[in-house]
Amino acid sequence: MTVLLDLEWTGDSLKSLTQLSAIRVDAAWNITAEFNALVNPGDSRLAPKNALPFGGYDIALFASGLTEKECIRKLERWLRPDDEIWVWAKSNQDFLADLWYQNAKQLRPTVLSLARSVRKCIEWDCSSMNPYGILAFLGEQTPEPE
Repeated sequence: MTVLLDLEWTGDSLKSLTQLSAIRVDAAWNITAEFNALVNPGDSRLAPKNALPFGGYDIALFASGLTEKECIRKLERWLRPDDEIWVWAKSNQDFLADLWYQNAKQLRPTVLSLARSVRKCIEWDCSSMNPYGILAFLGEQTPEPE
């Protein structure tokens, strides 16, 4: 199944996860399951609530959130062995891989960057294609009927 995943973090070189959300979709792009977690990045990393990694939520929600380890292990239990995870950017892909290496126990999911596919499509000017044509161009199967 396809899993679309997004995460937010604080810091530059020393990153701390603050939010992780994912949806699983079926072949017809219907949402079949959701995963959402707020993560406590540690007291010294908590910032004003208008900072992007906190998305405007009350900082108290993060203070009582999961640890990175708890979040990744909970995500690991939520994922299925056949799930293919799509994230937006290579930076998300790399950070998720680091989190997985540090915190997960077993399952090693396939994680792909959507931005690469979008760039490929832009290079070939897919602007006149419908969404099914774009996905076919990128080598992805689409639900029937178009």
